Amino acid sequence: IEKLEEERAALLRHSETLEAKRRSFEGRQEEIEQEVNDLANLYIASHQLHNSLSVRRVIRHLRDLCGQLVGALGFVIYVRTDDGAVVKPLAWEGLGTDDIPSVTIGEGVTGDAFVTGIPHVREGIAAEGGQGTFDDPVAVIPLLVQEKVVGAIAIITMLEQKERWASVDRELLTLLGAQAGVALVAANLFAAVEDPVRALHGLDERL
Repeated sequence: IEKLEEERAALLRHSETLEAKRRSFEGRQEEIEQEVNDLANLYIASHQLHNSLSVRRVIRHLRDLCGQLVGALGFVIYVRTDDGAVVKPLAWEGLGTDDIPSVTIGEGVTGDAFVTGIPHVREGIAAEGGQGTFDDPVAVIPLLVQEKVVGAIAIITMLEQKERWASVDRELLTLLGAQAGVALVAANLFAAVEDPVRALHGLDERL
């Protein structure tokens, strides 16, 4: 009887060990699936930004990425021009108004982003209902080209179901900051040529 009890106890311990390993494997599988999904979202974002050399399509892709992948409800896309220190909005969505204020470089949260090139991302989303203002956006992502700020995306409000920033959200915001400006510059330059072959003219001389 004692031997049987010992065998039974050993089997129970082995069973508990196997159950713990199973749970560990399931947890790891979920982590891997999430990582694959996050990588897919990053690939989609990068592919959409550079899939077209049309300015309108690049802006449309930016809108889709901000809304569908990042979870932004209301946002403004600002682009810098050469005519002074005031930045005007290029496109916006979900704000319920066409009276979008311009931004003075160096003033306010958005204006500071044009000077520093540093993103501003509010940590608490759910605590404040995902609501921001033009003066205090939920997030401001400067758009960089060769370390120069050429524009910015100011996220004013978030979707109600967006309670917190996920790790992939921050990766997406970083990707937008690094690649959206490049996509806009390329599309704008291509608009003057409108032919891929002509756009390659003089390429060998620039190597």
